[in-house]
Parts: sequence; structure tokens; C-alpha cells
Amino acid sequence: MLRTLLITAKPRYCFSRLIFNRRYLSLSTASMTSTAGIDETLSEFFAQYSLNDSSDEVTLSAIVQVLADQVQQASKVEDYVWDANHRILKLAGETNPGPQDALIEFLVKLRQTPVTKAGSDEPLVCEGGRVWTDLPMFGWAARDLWNFDIYNKDTKLEELNTFRCQNAFLAQLTALSNLDDPKDPFDYSLYALWTLRTALEDTPPKDASAGRVTGAVKLAEIWIHYAGDALKKLSAKNLSFEGNMGNPGDKYADRDWKGFSEERWAVWMEELKKAKKDDDDAAKKDDDDAAKKDDDDAAKKDDDDAAKKDDDDATK
Repeated sequence: MLRTLLITAKPRYCFSRLIFNRRYLSLSTASMTSTAGIDETLSEFFAQYSLNDSSDEVTLSAIVQVLADQVQQASKVEDYVWDANHRILKLAGETNPGPQDALIEFLVKLRQTPVTKAGSDEPLVCEGGRVWTDLPMFGWAARDLWNFDIYNKDTKLEELNTFRCQNAFLAQLTALSNLDDPKDPFDYSLYALWTLRTALEDTPPKDASAGRVTGAVKLAEIWIHYAGDALKKLSAKNLSFEGNMGNPGDKYADRDWKGFSEERWAVWMEELKKAKKDDDDAAKKDDDDAAKKDDDDAAKKDDDDAAKKDDDDATK
């Protein structure tokens, strides 16, 4: 099964209500007539977007309708959609996986809210995709995230955590995608493959710290945790990708992999098992070293105490 890549990436989850400053529900058309106005509106919108049980709530549908109305009236639809996509992914990066349920529900509801051209019944289209049904350009924005190099020693821990949260977000979307639809905008299985390849098939750079190597494996584990069932099904289908997108990492360069396969899935499971054993062994060594240090410190203290007692006795 060959899949032609459409990088654009299905949610379940109970709906958590969202608190939102009501004044944004009555935004004027004037505030959305320029790119700067669109950007400012989105900045304020997502700055107010948070989970809360406060009585000052509006329904998810009302919040989604704000974006539907704004994009319909935007002077530059592509700019609005592009900015919205990036801000949603930024918000995902600032939200730990558990609380992402509401954000995923928001994205599901957004897709269920078709937008038409102002004064027309004709669907509003952006870069060949229907707004917001097809989430046009969302995959392009997500693709930008994969310029991230987890082995870069200059990368800050805050940036690593942001990327971890974004991986969890896309993994949850992939788990909810229609695996039989190669154009499903929630399917990010290729990104899962890239993450697993980096962590489990590629040899880490020589100067990579143990922490970064472990971090790469943790990202792979996130995909298995949230989207493992979906990825296993794709492996059973032998889903392949065009070109070299699904090629193996250097440790398995002799394999003819072009995407997912049961053989590759088995390799990933074995590599994860090895990584866990290595982590367990390292943790045990740390515990043993710490225990030995405690014993050595205690023995030294006993020796020092005995020597001091001998000195005290000698001076009497």
C-alpha cells in the first residue's frame, strides 16, 4: 500500500469547557480587515484560551464560531489560516498531554464547522482545502516542527518539553484518524515513523549526551503510547511512502523498508525493550554507586571516629 504524502494530519475525548473573554464574540469586521488585525485578534484569542470551570464560560461551539466568522471576513484568508494553525500548535506545545483533551476536542469541532465565502453558499477554500473541514495548511505548520534537532546540545530543556507536548498532540490526532483515508488531515503517521527512526534506527551523534539519547527514546514511547494501535495497523497494511521518506535508519540500512511493516514494527519493539533494559541497568548502577558511596562514607566516618578516640585516649 503506497501512500502519496499529504502533510496536513481524529479526536475522541470528553469535552472540557473553555473560558473565553466574551468581548471577542462581538469583534467588529474592522478589526479583521488587515493582516496585522488578524494576527492581533488571534494573539488575544489564544491568550484567553484556557481550561477552567468558572461560571464565566461560553460553549465550545461559540468559540469555534468566532474563528469561522473571522476567517470568512479576513482580507487574506491564507494569512489568517496560517497564523491560526501555528498558534494552535504553539498552544499544544504549552499544554501537557493530559489537559490536551479539550484542545483536541476544539480541533474536532473546528473541522465540523464548514465556512462559506461571505454572502455565498460556496465553500471557502484555502490552498486547495476547505476551511476548516480539511484543516488547510495545518500539516505544513506541523512539518515546521520537525526541523527540531533533539541532539542539538544548545537546545534548551523548555524547548524539549514543548516538542514533547507537540508530539503527544499529533500522536493523539493520529490515533483518531481514518487510516483508510490517505488524505485525512489528522494522520501524522509519517511523523511517527520519523520519530521512531531517529530514536531506534539511527546511530546518535558521537557528542550526543545520554540525556538527549534518552529523550529521543521518550519521544518514540509517546507515539507508541498514544498512537500505538494505529501504527501497528499501518504496519500490518505495509503502508509505504514515496521517495526516501520512509527509508530505514543507518543501523538498518540493509533493509528495504519504505514505510511501515510488521518486520519494522518488531524491530521497534525490540529496540524499545533494549532501551528500557539499558535505562534499568543504568538506574541500578546509579543506585549501587550511591549505596556504595554511603557505605564508604559510613566506613570513613567510623575510621575517623576511631582515630579521634585513639588520639583522645593518648592525650589522657
